[in-house]
Parts: sequence; C-alpha cells; structure tokens
Amino acid sequence: MAKRARIAKLTGHGDYANAVAFSPDGRTLASASDDLTVRLWDVASHRQVGLLKGHTGAVRGVTFTPDGRTLASSGNDGTIRLWDVRTHRPEAVLTGHTATRGIAFAPDGRTLASSGNDRTVRLWDVTGRRPWATLTGHTDAVWSVTFSPDGRMVASAGTDGTVRLWDLDPGARLDRICRMRASLDADARARLLPDVPPPDGVFCDGRG
Repeated sequence: MAKRARIAKLTGHGDYANAVAFSPDGRTLASASDDLTVRLWDVASHRQVGLLKGHTGAVRGVTFTPDGRTLASSGNDGTIRLWDVRTHRPEAVLTGHTATRGIAFAPDGRTLASSGNDRTVRLWDVTGRRPWATLTGHTDAVWSVTFSPDGRMVASAGTDGTVRLWDLDPGARLDRICRMRASLDADARARLLPDVPPPDGVFCDGRG
C-alpha cells in the first residue's frame, strides 16, 4: 500500500478531539472537542479561523449544511447548536435529547437528524427550528445517524448492537436489518451505500 504524507497537524483543542467535518467546498474544516468548543480551520493555510463556544458539555459531532452556510454541533449537554459559518455567531439551540451524539443533514438541507443517549433519533425542521418526528426502537444509546443519498431514509446505529433503517414517511419504519456481534462504540459507523437497495445497501461494521 502506498504511503501518504501528512500535510499538517492542527493543534488548539485542550482535550480530546471527537469529530471532524469538511465544508462542502472543502475550504473549511470543523472539529469538535471535549474542551466544550468547536473550532474552524482554513484548510489551505492550516490556521484556526473560528472558535465557537456555547456548549456546556463535551462536543460530540459536527456537520455542515449542503450549502455550507450553517454548521451544526451536538454535545453531551443535550443540545444541538446551529452556527453561521461566515460570522461564527450562534443561530439556534435545539433541545430534546439527554446527551446528543450523532447529527446529519438531509441532502436538501431542510431536515436535521440527531441521535442520543435517550435511545431516540429525532428529526428537526431546520427552517422552523423545531422537531417534527421522534423515532423510537433502539434499546440503548444511539451513536450515529446518516441519510440515504435521496433523503428518503435514515439509518441509525446504537450500542444495542443494531442498525435500524427508517422510512421518512409518517409512521413507517423498515425492520431492523443488522445486528452486531458486539455493541457499536464511537469508532463504529453505519453508512448507506449509494445505488444499492437495502439490505445489501447498508454496510454494518462493529467490533467483535
């Protein structure tokens, strides 16, 4: 396997760095940390260009809207915070989970999915800043969420050892499609494979 050279080492967080995400144009990198902050980095210069403060617990996730104008962060304080990427100012605080883990925007940017220690997945109207659905079924913390490329389904992965696939039509849910031999942890993820129908289109990965 060919070796790849490290381009840069970005330092600034005062504790564990938990998550990273590139902006859609690839110019900005967001990072989340146990130090309660989100930091924005200029990819070309490797310099920190933003420091977002507001979380009162470790920040577990970051993700950009498809247009790159808004950043969402999730934390152990149970909040999801929306930030203006250009001004670095807070736009909204969404509450509902006890501790929020995974977050993901739908491809059209109108819906945000979040997962938490409360065993739920929540769907939020990004424009209205309010939840419009709570998906229940996991029996333990839900670590990760992702949308299908067409935005019609959400997949969630939890420490109950399952990956669940949800139809976004009201009241509909596809049955559980994967069970791990060992529970998922923060290093495990579920992702939908494009152009492959379920269940083969869902890649399940876990330790054990």
